[in-house]
Amino acid sequence: TGVLNKAIYGDPEKAAAAAQYIAARLDTLADEVERGWVGQYVEGQGFQFERTVRGGKDTALIDDAFLGSVEARKLDEYTVKLQDVFARPGKLRRKDAEHMVYGPVDLFEAVTHAGRMGFTRQRYTGLGEMNPEQLWET
Repeated sequence: TGVLNKAIYGDPEKAAAAAQYIAARLDTLADEVERGWVGQYVEGQGFQFERTVRGGKDTALIDDAFLGSVEARKLDEYTVKLQDVFARPGKLRRKDAEHMVYGPVDLFEAVTHAGRMGFTRQRYTGLGEMNPEQLWET
């Protein structure tokens, strides 16, 4: 959303507007019964987001340490590209399955999950336990 830029979180008005935008974006990504995100920027602490779902409070924080990190600056370079790509939810289709993708984390999780399906691991204590075909593949 561009909030990892000092020009945004360094200006109180822009930071407050960004916090409201992120809270609204979190609401659009949440199920209807799990909405209600409220965001604010607190000087010296970072962006804080809260919601109450079924009596429990969820909180999320983008702290000052992260905002000033090298990783945050690197992510900020990709803001425009990521906003274009993830402006609307996408669909990851694989054979018969379809998964909605709302952002980079969703995409990573969906691909990782798809990669694990049908995957089995087998361990051997020695080469003598393998049959010739398995030994050849290894």
